[in-house]
Amino acid sequence: KYKLKGKKVAVIGENSYEWYMSYLAITTGVGVVVPLDKELPANEIENVINRSRATAVIYSGKKKDVIKKLIIKPLKI
Repeated sequence: KYKLKGKKVAVIGENSYEWYMSYLAITTGVGVVVPLDKELPANEIENVINRSRATAVIYSGKKKDVIKKLIIKPLKI
């Protein structure tokens, strides 16, 4: 459905069951996880996502506003 097999997926959020399950799901079945420190400023989050060439971002509700404002370079899947 999402065509993420073998792709890089960024994960950012508080330590939670959902974060842990997202991390495990990526590492055991989808691709490469790009863990992001939840304390990073928005510009650094943007830099890491773009430099890592992450295809998708999984984020917690507390990070929604930060992620939505980022300028993330689109990748062709």
